[in-house]
Amino acid sequence: MLLYIGFAVLLMNLVFFLAKWFAPESELLNSFKKTSHFWWTQFVLLLLSLTIIAGHFYGLSKAQWYTSPMFEKESQLYVGEKNGPAILHESFPFAERPFESEIIIPGSGDGKEALLSPVSESGETIEPFALTMEEGCSPLIVTFPEEGQWRVDVEYDGSERGSIVLEVK
Repeated sequence: MLLYIGFAVLLMNLVFFLAKWFAPESELLNSFKKTSHFWWTQFVLLLLSLTIIAGHFYGLSKAQWYTSPMFEKESQLYVGEKNGPAILHESFPFAERPFESEIIIPGSGDGKEALLSPVSESGETIEPFALTMEEGCSPLIVTFPEEGQWRVDVEYDGSERGSIVLEVK
């Protein structure tokens, strides 16, 4: 959304420049009392559009660390995506304590392995580990060494299936 707004403001900038180039005596340009007002307006519009566009890309860089949404499936609460990997939410994970839960990966076959790679927002990583899927789910036991946001990247059948972001307390 911010990207569209930023480009709309940039388009306004372009309209003013085209009016200055092709119609310098137009009503649009006569609304500026001095020439310097025109240039200040152009500078402010350009700065505003660049700030809005930069805000869009800053938000995208932070999006991978937003805590995954919760959803209900078969009267149980899960953290993750409905059509992607998810972890059964029975309790919150705590740092330096084993977190026992269950992971589901829709479309996974019996006996096949899923590779989980946990990484924290601060850059701490846990050695990737494999889980054997049975009926689309597998028990999960992991100990997070520090608190904060942790992203668990899930790879299944040689392709990335998605990520689950958890808040470790």
